[in-house]
Amino acid sequence: MSVLTLRKRIIYDTHGANIYINICTTKIFIEKVKMTISYQEEIKFISNKIRELRKEKQMTVQELAYRCDMERSNMSRIESGRTNLTVKTMCIICNALNVNLRDIIR
Repeated sequence: MSVLTLRKRIIYDTHGANIYINICTTKIFIEKVKMTISYQEEIKFISNKIRELRKEKQMTVQELAYRCDMERSNMSRIESGRTNLTVKTMCIICNALNVNLRDIIR
């Protein structure tokens, strides 16, 4: 086998490896996007549920925020799904609404 043939084989194998790596990277990226979309959908569901429960209790955003000891703007961001909720924050909101955590999760 000549040096030229060997060099072509190495270049070809390296190119094949790069294609494989790119395919794997693309698959990982697609999975991350799917997870992000799913995650955002869950946040939106919880946010909508909080808004729905607040309205059932005939409370304003200001009243709920006051009961949760937070700013009205923060509560507004929570209800619109523009912020990530911690379990602690969800528990505080549930206590203010007099509901169980299970009621807002599903």
